[in-house]
Amino acid sequence: MKEVTIYSSASCDWNTREGRFFAALEYHGHYKFVSGNQSDSTADRCILIGIIEAIHLINEPCKLTIVTATRFAFNRFGKPKGSNKELKQLLLGRIKDKQCEVEFDVWPGGGDHLKSRLSEIEKVATKVEPQNVVAPNVVDQSQPAGLF
Repeated sequence: MKEVTIYSSASCDWNTREGRFFAALEYHGHYKFVSGNQSDSTADRCILIGIIEAIHLINEPCKLTIVTATRFAFNRFGKPKGSNKELKQLLLGRIKDKQCEVEFDVWPGGGDHLKSRLSEIEKVATKVEPQNVVAPNVVDQSQPAGLF
């Protein structure tokens, strides 16, 4: 099974609740980068949206490592708990639909390092438009052949 890494980070203004997500897929030195804006959001919501957007780009089952600086709460049965349950449920559903095996690699306190890594990837990656998979107006985009 092919191995893919997703890096995801976000920023959000606490006053305006305007957020931005950044996510990159890495497969054997090839990268795809997706980013977008979110209104009325939080940094955690933006990170989850970035991961969901990135998973949307995967075209076949794979071993998936998701790298974030945030630990997301799931109970011992793998069901979401805490805030953002609907996004966590969507994330789990997307992983199941894509038939991926997943592991989370959390870099506690590593947000700045992760953002730096994403900035490096953005310079060499193929940029793709977000599909707005968590919004009702899903934008159609043709998918390239291959893993993503």
